[in-house]
Amino acid sequence: MNISQVFRLGINQETPKYIIPRIIVSNQLALICLILNLLTLPLILLISSSKVLVVIFCINIVCYCLVIFCNLLGLDKFARLLLIFINAFVAGLLHILSMPNPEETTAGLLALQVSFVIIPWLIFDLREKLLTSLGILMTTLPILCLGIVRQNLLWEVDFSFFKQSAIETVFYLFSFLMISFGLYFLQKQAKNSKDESEKLLLDIEAKNLNLQKTEQDSREYIHQLEEAKHKEKERTWASEGMVLFSELLRIKNGDIEELGNYLLAELVNYLQANQAGMFILRDEKANQPEKYLDLVACYAFDRKKFLKKEVGIYPEHAEGLLGQVFLEQKSLYLQQVPKDYTTITSGLGDAKPNSLFIVPLITNSKVYGVIEIASFNAFKQYQIDFIENLSESIASTIANVKVNNHTKKLLELSQEQGEQVRVQEEEMRQNMEELQTTQEELNKQAQEMKSYLNGINKSLASIEFDLKGNILTANENFLNVVKYELDEIKGKHHQLFVSKEYASSDEYAHFWKALGQGGEWVGEVERICKNGNNIWLNVSYTSVLNLQQEPYKIIKYAIDITAQKRLSLNLDNQLNAINRSTAFIEFDLQGRIIDANDKFMQIVGYREKSEVIGKHHNIFINQSDYDETEHTTFWAKLQQGEFISGEFKRKNAIGKDIWIQGNYNPISDSDGKPYKVIKYAHDITLLKQSLEKINVLDNHTK
Repeated sequence: MNISQVFRLGINQETPKYIIPRIIVSNQLALICLILNLLTLPLILLISSSKVLVVIFCINIVCYCLVIFCNLLGLDKFARLLLIFINAFVAGLLHILSMPNPEETTAGLLALQVSFVIIPWLIFDLREKLLTSLGILMTTLPILCLGIVRQNLLWEVDFSFFKQSAIETVFYLFSFLMISFGLYFLQKQAKNSKDESEKLLLDIEAKNLNLQKTEQDSREYIHQLEEAKHKEKERTWASEGMVLFSELLRIKNGDIEELGNYLLAELVNYLQANQAGMFILRDEKANQPEKYLDLVACYAFDRKKFLKKEVGIYPEHAEGLLGQVFLEQKSLYLQQVPKDYTTITSGLGDAKPNSLFIVPLITNSKVYGVIEIASFNAFKQYQIDFIENLSESIASTIANVKVNNHTKKLLELSQEQGEQVRVQEEEMRQNMEELQTTQEELNKQAQEMKSYLNGINKSLASIEFDLKGNILTANENFLNVVKYELDEIKGKHHQLFVSKEYASSDEYAHFWKALGQGGEWVGEVERICKNGNNIWLNVSYTSVLNLQQEPYKIIKYAIDITAQKRLSLNLDNQLNAINRSTAFIEFDLQGRIIDANDKFMQIVGYREKSEVIGKHHNIFINQSDYDETEHTTFWAKLQQGEFISGEFKRKNAIGKDIWIQGNYNPISDSDGKPYKVIKYAHDITLLKQSLEKINVLDNHTK
């Protein structure tokens, strides 16, 4: 342990800062006094034979050690009081014992006592008022009571040697050192206090700066909170609006005009605007380069307006601001509305709107129309963003409505064409039956064959071949169908009417081999005319037998069914297109499943058709959602030929809920009686789940 560590005995982390220098000084004084007493004790032993004096100095040494030990134990207050007491007591006791009478004092010891008065100021802080006062009292009281104590003291000891000039000089020197040490320490404390004050002032200034910065940061934070609150309010307004209008678009998705009227009324009120109009692109006609936007709905001053207006869209330009927005596919916001732009006024006067916003209705990069909104107030940015986001949903709904209407028309057209094809097939079947009857009669009655052939030649196209397929002759009807003259085809092979690929195929060779062996063939074939066009024929190839019942030639009777075939193929292509793009399923009138395409099987999650065919429609309904009365009424309507459309909650193969937007279409026979039901369906489960999430978010926000 070094000397600096001895000076810091009794100081720990809990010791107040202002006490630390006082404890250090007390340790320093105790150590100095201890050293001086240890050095003085041998001198006392040499110059004095008084045992009392030796005992006093020994007690003094023990007390100084005790002071240091008390500081070590943390008893700094007691140690400092003890230091004052031992110095004042010993100095006073020595002074009293050295006085020959009460009136005569020893100047050196008196100076030493007076010097000890400075000790309380050195080892106590002014904040320790009680201890400081007690210390001063302990040092001054012995001085004031010298005469009284000496007068009443009966213990006579000869300490007159303290009056010797050399010893008094030592006392003076010690007093001077004590006072000098005290003054130095007090001056040092004053300087430290000044430094601490200056440091404290700097700290206060720094804290003031920090407080000012904190205040500025707080103001900025409060401003940010206010902005965030304002933005949150705007987001809440937009979210509630999207939920409101999404529900409106879901409910009013049957007719565009009705949708527009309800939509504009809600939009004007929600935006606190004054006027709004919806223009929808008119369905295009073939060979028509120009387009038109028709005003389908208008709302102004809390009332529905019945106006008629159209905007022309031409290949190189468009009419007005509406046409410009349609062509550029970008929103337009004007805060200076052109004079006489709006033609609708309120019943209170001719006040004109100050702001105009026109937004295109775009979805999947296709424009379906525009909406223009006018207001006395300026539109804010969050309102503009809301309108632009809503416009996409409106465009998507309009596109769905148009697709549904188009699908419905295609379905009606396909039903009409299907009925026509069935009638034609019935006629062809009857014709073929008549043709077969004619052929049987020709085999039975050879004499009547010629007359029948003449009749057939007048009504049917016919051509004759040898057994190898070379053309022998053909009637006028056949020549008219294939656009050849008889001289152009006579003696040539049948390959003239078929493609090169088919003519070189094994099927074609087998075909003529079978006919050459007396076989027959009836069916529909595709052939090639002289002009290269393809035609379709309903044909019958018949081997003609001689008297030995051996074939010697082949007669082909044909009916031109090109027009009917093209109509049938067109219908098949349309049905195939519907099958590829739309999920459908067929039921009998009791609700049992007849057939389903792959797209529908993907929606309901079944892998094989055998899993559903023959089963009832109920397999797609949860038991908890099943209502017997509702189910009976539902199928009764379909059995009566009623068309049913809507959104239906169903379950898939694993029992998971799905949502389907479907149309149940009763299919009638030639007598107009329904015999089956076709359902066209679209999977809207994701849309339903998104709406539920928006509702949950809206409820949470509220």
